[in-house]
Amino acid sequence: MSKFQYTHFSDEVPREVEKEYNRMGRREHYLEEQDAAHDVMYLDHKDISRIPDYPAYELSPADLPREARLCYLPVALELMRMDYPFEYQLIRDYYLSEKAVSMMYLAKKYAVSQKKVEYRINKAKRLLREYIIAHENEE
Repeated sequence: MSKFQYTHFSDEVPREVEKEYNRMGRREHYLEEQDAAHDVMYLDHKDISRIPDYPAYELSPADLPREARLCYLPVALELMRMDYPFEYQLIRDYYLSEKAVSMMYLAKKYAVSQKKVEYRINKAKRLLREYIIAHENEE
């Protein structure tokens, strides 16, 4: 870990500008150290262009594009509506409603705790994932 080098400007540059510049530099230095500590790697355009393109037939069902999975989502939601109506209601209210709602609002609406709403939404997402994976395995 290296130390941050404070940059001094000439007397013509206001002191506030110098402080703000160095504050942003310290923050960037800190974030780079955190990325290095957590083994975060960034690819630039040159690295990405060297990744080979694989033919579609070599991809497993788990690698299907997002669009293919989104095509089956309405069917998975319908299956959830029949099998798990409460989880379906939560998914519909939280993700598919016209206005943004919070988990606290849903907890008050359905008279359950906020933790229960969070648990049930996570359960519903897991169920949707299972429905979609089961559909992919049928094909």
